[in-house]
Amino acid sequence: MKRIVFGLSNTLADLNEENFAKSKVRPGTFELLKELKEQGHFLILWTSLKKRKVEFVKFILKDLFVLFDKVYCKEDVELEQEIPGCSVHIFKNIEKINADCLIESKKSYEKYSNSLQMGEKYLIVDKYRECLFDRPSNWKVRVVGEEALQNWKNRVDNKEEWVYDVLSFVERIKEK
Repeated sequence: MKRIVFGLSNTLADLNEENFAKSKVRPGTFELLKELKEQGHFLILWTSLKKRKVEFVKFILKDLFVLFDKVYCKEDVELEQEIPGCSVHIFKNIEKINADCLIESKKSYEKYSNSLQMGEKYLIVDKYRECLFDRPSNWKVRVVGEEALQNWKNRVDNKEEWVYDVLSFVERIKEK
């Protein structure tokens, strides 16, 4: 059993902080988390949101939150850390919560985790934003070109590919 940590905003969900009711869970999230639970893993949600905001999100996305064994909020763990070669940064260091790995969408975490010689324990996935799945307007296609339409089609076709990346990553972590 591994202690697997997930980020929330832009990793598992597109949070609309002006109206949390408009927040959307990333396609494939429920199936992925259920599979990991069935494999016996301890799932942790670690968000940079303050507890009072998490309570709103928890109410709206209750089906998501019930899949986690533990939730950490901004106030729960000190995130500022001296990163060698990078100065002080906000970083979810899994050693602070005794976790085995983290799945996150913050590209800077790749650099920070590598600087701390723990890069193999961090999987950085593309950010999830619901608006990226909206068909580009005719205006955008005219200005940007046909590749805007093709990029959108590729994104829609591959919207759940990240699930396979996570499952492969967890499998590698289990072998170590």
